[in-house]
Amino acid sequence: ALRCAATDYYGADNFEPVAGTPQAIESLPHLLFSAQDRMNTRVLVPEIGYQEHGFAWKKWQYQVETYDAVENLKHSDWHVLVLIQPNNPSASLLSVTELITLVDVAQAKGAYIVLDEAFIDAVSETSLLTYFQSRSWPACLILLRSVCKFFGLPGARIGFCFSSQDLLQWLASVICPLPIATSAVWLISQAFKDSQ
Repeated sequence: ALRCAATDYYGADNFEPVAGTPQAIESLPHLLFSAQDRMNTRVLVPEIGYQEHGFAWKKWQYQVETYDAVENLKHSDWHVLVLIQPNNPSASLLSVTELITLVDVAQAKGAYIVLDEAFIDAVSETSLLTYFQSRSWPACLILLRSVCKFFGLPGARIGFCFSSQDLLQWLASVICPLPIATSAVWLISQAFKDSQ
């Protein structure tokens, strides 16, 4: 029921439900690179923004650095780029064109973009999830959506990780089989259906 409601709401089905986006944020550093490569893998995170991103990558021994201006990211050296769209607390928002340019850069260099869209529901037309509804999903893009913030249901602890099928299979293999409470599944399914 949750998968069907989420597919209708997001207009896409290439996702894995998680117990809030922090579960995906914690799992991705473990999945993307082998232990021996992490010390030489450069991860860029926003200087101002949700700090759990940087914390998770540091915990797995990655080379984590911060950035404050997105203008230089096209020409910077990175293996993983974390973007928060819109940023919390600054509320800065990149255009779809700017985001696609960065996706193209990541694709060309074999890097990853982790795009956290936890606060984008009110301006979903600026979401890359909306953009890729009718296009092929790029292997470099990992997109996170949080249900609880927009619907005001923090206790539900449900999020979604959108990515390539290979990465979704890896993610499913490291999270427990029933990460989300049954009552939360029902509640969020109803919230997704409440279009008014």
